[in-house]
Amino acid sequence: MVEGKLSFDSARKTWKIIFYNKKKQSDSTLFCRDKSQFASDLNLDESIETEVEFERLPNGDPIKIRPKGQEWKSQEKIQTPTRSNFVPSLKGEFHNPYNFVPVIPRDINYSEFRDREPSGHDRYLDDKYSGKLTVKMTVETPILVLDTAQVEIQGDHKKFPVRVDADGKPFINPTGIKGMLRSAYETVTNSRMSVFTKHDDRLAFRSEAKLGAIPARVERKIDGKLYFRVMKSQLTRLGFAAKLRRYKVGDNPGKDKGESYTAIKYSDNNLPKNGEAVWVKLNSKGAVEHILRRNIGEAKAGWQAGWVCVTGANIDGKKNERVFLENPSDRVLKIEEKHINLWRELITNYQDIHQKDLADRDKKEPKQKPSDYISKEPGKTAWSRHIYEENSELLAEGTLCYLNFKKNSETEIDAVIPVTISRRLFDLSPDNLLNESLKPADNMQKLSPADRVFGCVIQNSKDKNSKDKIKANAYRGQVRVGAVICQTEKEEAIQKFNDWLPLNILGQPKPQQGRFYVSENYNTGKSQIEKRNNEDAGYKHGRGLRGRKVYPHHAKLSNDYWAIQNNLREYNEPKREYIRPIGEKQHDSQNRSIEGWIKPQTQFEFDIHFTNLSEVELGALIWLLDMDRHANKSGENHKYFHRFGGGKPYGFGSVKLEIIESDVRDGKNLKNFYMSLDDEKIGKLKEDEIKNLGIEFKNLADSMFPTIIKSFLRACEGFSDNKPTHYPRKDRKLDANTKSFDWFVENSRIDRGTVKNGYVLQDLADDEGLPYFE
Repeated sequence: MVEGKLSFDSARKTWKIIFYNKKKQSDSTLFCRDKSQFASDLNLDESIETEVEFERLPNGDPIKIRPKGQEWKSQEKIQTPTRSNFVPSLKGEFHNPYNFVPVIPRDINYSEFRDREPSGHDRYLDDKYSGKLTVKMTVETPILVLDTAQVEIQGDHKKFPVRVDADGKPFINPTGIKGMLRSAYETVTNSRMSVFTKHDDRLAFRSEAKLGAIPARVERKIDGKLYFRVMKSQLTRLGFAAKLRRYKVGDNPGKDKGESYTAIKYSDNNLPKNGEAVWVKLNSKGAVEHILRRNIGEAKAGWQAGWVCVTGANIDGKKNERVFLENPSDRVLKIEEKHINLWRELITNYQDIHQKDLADRDKKEPKQKPSDYISKEPGKTAWSRHIYEENSELLAEGTLCYLNFKKNSETEIDAVIPVTISRRLFDLSPDNLLNESLKPADNMQKLSPADRVFGCVIQNSKDKNSKDKIKANAYRGQVRVGAVICQTEKEEAIQKFNDWLPLNILGQPKPQQGRFYVSENYNTGKSQIEKRNNEDAGYKHGRGLRGRKVYPHHAKLSNDYWAIQNNLREYNEPKREYIRPIGEKQHDSQNRSIEGWIKPQTQFEFDIHFTNLSEVELGALIWLLDMDRHANKSGENHKYFHRFGGGKPYGFGSVKLEIIESDVRDGKNLKNFYMSLDDEKIGKLKEDEIKNLGIEFKNLADSMFPTIIKSFLRACEGFSDNKPTHYPRKDRKLDANTKSFDWFVENSRIDRGTVKNGYVLQDLADDEGLPYFE
């Protein structure tokens, strides 16, 4: 047992323990990268230092880290929820177009899947395999391969033809095939993530509507440092801010009978601006009746000093802005680095969500002023000012905001938010919930199987001044994909339409939806088991990430689903999810139109050249290239498909792979072959031997991580029921009023303090679908 002090290292963005090392007779530091080793009752407040005790593995890593003097309480000891709080059983009326193959912490010391340096390309190694596999790829559902060089732009709408080669046959870039295989290989070998960037910042969630946010203003004192002026005045019904009439909503005088909604203005008929110092007089209901501009430092008997806070007509039916009221009893709190980060992360999250909309507006009107984003029409909504104003992510002098404090505290700030009903930051970032063994390698000694076979780029290399600095920042990999040749005649390979076909909008990733993206605990990737509100279902201590996102094959699509005759689009059964619904604008910046696609049953062939692969590395590749033969048990006849190209959520891009020819030898036999120069068959593996390599890998992977393999095969096979697959929507209708967001709003609805529905995305291996809210 070792004692030490646990604190958060903000530079490294990880936890560390400083303890007295008896061997060295001095203090030493350990970094805690495996968060599953934190006790469930350990206080993980990044602003404090905690006394802890822990044990150590033979390699020195800390385990079972708990509060000093306390017993070890594992995070895996999950309290069984009450029956009323279980996620409700599902009606299973439709399948979500994406799900997750779980990720589990890797055993990096296991010989077959461990991290190590790659085998290299400079010579053939005796115990490694090199050679070539010829693969046939058969199209099952249409493939979207767009020719971006020949795009036609009509206003803000883009139209793409099919990419073809010099002979008019469909052209597929070998790098696309390599990317498809890399993704699958990474999954079935439980390798490190090839890319996991921009996940250091915490995500935000929509908080429930509730009072309690306290107005504050950022001020600079004589010492040059920034402070919050916490305006906890009790002069109004809201307690902390006065209503400032601003917007008229139609002809409705408002719920307060007799109250006029003429905007409050200065005597010169100008509207008060955000951040202005003012004098106000209030009526009996705590609303501003009169307003004057104020000079800092002056006094005015009978008037209340305040600051104008204008956030914009950001809520449907909004009538008022606010005036933050000063009071002699206002408290002053020093602004710390963590408060600055709370504000920056939240505002950046807001802006990232609206990034495309901002870009589209600026593209249409490059000289547009920020004030133009504010609605001037009665009853029309607009964005909040922090979304579009430059540098609004900086908590600068003069910033008006709201503070939330931790329970039973008037000094510990829990959130710094721009509006009263605001997005809130989760406790942790996605990066915090991913085990270190799954994060991208930071040096060449940590390459996982997929990194070694397909190559990698070191994303988070060690510091240049470190003794352990890496010798290279990228590796080419042991696999190369040759030219992809279409074996089908061009007339049979490409479906062209009489007119451009407008595709439906592809949904944006919604990682803030914790019920879909966040697992119940840190080590399993399994779906959550309790009904929780948006905050509790999100990125918190003890939780983990669901895994690698996959798009299951759409197994039960009829031929009619893909039938486009003379571009006539009928919206009876089957519903063609991929076409822009009638009633919506058919061509805009949000969707794309296509001239055609690669037809089902089109065949391609390509060679995969590889060098110095181990038995397991080669076995994994062989298994992925011929799953029908290697995944089925005796008497079974499952069909498995990879996904390629665009439009996967709508069913596009299912392809079947099959090895049709092979030339595989180990390094020793290659040496003999080159020495003889007269017998091509020396040491060449037979078809049964190659097949056995795939089967042996499958058996090994099944024993190591059976849930991963089971989930991956479910994605490749698709769902055997007849339920449709589409983005969540409230009912079965597919029309211009269909909005995926409405489903998520209904799913998280709070009824008398509890979550009414709270459905989660089920584990892929057992997925029975999601319900409609009709």
